[in-house]
Amino acid sequence: MVVIDHPDPVGSSRLVSGHFGTVESGGWIPLLNVLIAIKVTLGSWTMVQLFVRCRGLL
Repeated sequence: MVVIDHPDPVGSSRLVSGHFGTVESGGWIPLLNVLIAIKVTLGSWTMVQLFVRCRGLL
């Protein structure tokens, strides 16, 4: 049986080598968190805007 040892295992190029406690150590997580926050903010703003447009100010 022949075992081929790859110098770059599958998936290791996607890992981030940041130091513990820094933003870089999270990889894509901080960027995804910001994108989700923007999406939720835009959705909330759209709901409020539609409510004001249909119902009017209280």
